[in-house]
Amino acid sequence: MGLWAVGVEGSRKVPGKAWYRIKPEGLIKELNSSVDGLSETEAQERVKFYGLNELKTEDGTRIGRILARQVLDVMVLILAAAAVIAWATGDPTDTAMILLIVVLNVTLGFSQEYRAEKALDALKKLEEPHVLIKRGGQIRRIASRFLVPGDMMAIEGGNRIPADGRLVEAVHLRMDESPLTGESVGVEKGTETLANPDLPLGDRTNLVFAGTTAVAGRGWAMVTETGMN
Repeated sequence: MGLWAVGVEGSRKVPGKAWYRIKPEGLIKELNSSVDGLSETEAQERVKFYGLNELKTEDGTRIGRILARQVLDVMVLILAAAAVIAWATGDPTDTAMILLIVVLNVTLGFSQEYRAEKALDALKKLEEPHVLIKRGGQIRRIASRFLVPGDMMAIEGGNRIPADGRLVEAVHLRMDESPLTGESVGVEKGTETLANPDLPLGDRTNLVFAGTTAVAGRGWAMVTETGMN
């Protein structure tokens, strides 16, 4: 039974595994996969088990963030201050009118921004990134959100990496890891197993990380973590 078989369906929490210390053959055994990748049936089962390879955004958190921006808008704060002054000077009519304007302003601004974010989400789905993988020995192109641990994904210069992975093949591969480490210089990557148990992320040269970009070369990596993991 592979490492993937332990956890809660649809929300697998992968423990902090030092994948860079594991040899490629050990990696394949740990993830219950093969050099030809997963079978389609196995991949579908893992999608159900791990969930999709995407970052979760709680809608409630988004609503609170948008509302806070609207309430803390400079114009809204000025109007709120004017309402307080009107109330303090004994003018309830002006106070009510100003507060009504505040409520309408916040409501309209919130509605417009929320719809804009929803439209942006829809646009992102239309532009969903794809990745080349091996499934049952056949090279296929799939939407990156369907990647699962154990998948064998191709990497070429210009590719943005959609999931964390351990390299099993690398030919003159260099990665831009600045979003992760802040280093602007491309990192040379290889497949050599690393023994140090306390390597910082930037020195784990046999791993690739979601959100980084291949700037040169090519390779194959076995997916180790996806989604929120």
